[in-house]
Amino acid sequence: MATFTVDPASLRALAATLGGLCGEMDAMHDVASGFEGVLGGRALEGEIQHFCSNWHYGIGDRKSVV
Repeated sequence: MATFTVDPASLRALAATLGGLCGEMDAMHDVASGFEGVLGGRALEGEIQHFCSNWHYGIGDRKSVV
């Protein structure tokens, strides 16, 4: 029978890394919003905003689970 072992220190390190990444991606929405008019046209800016909004929404859902 196979066993599954978790090293608590490694798990905490992974959680910290993922938490930092989550924070950076969450902040991306505000950063991208600050560059309106200089990113290469309305179509590109619209796509960036769409991505950031979807990502921001998804991160909010996951934060409530953790």
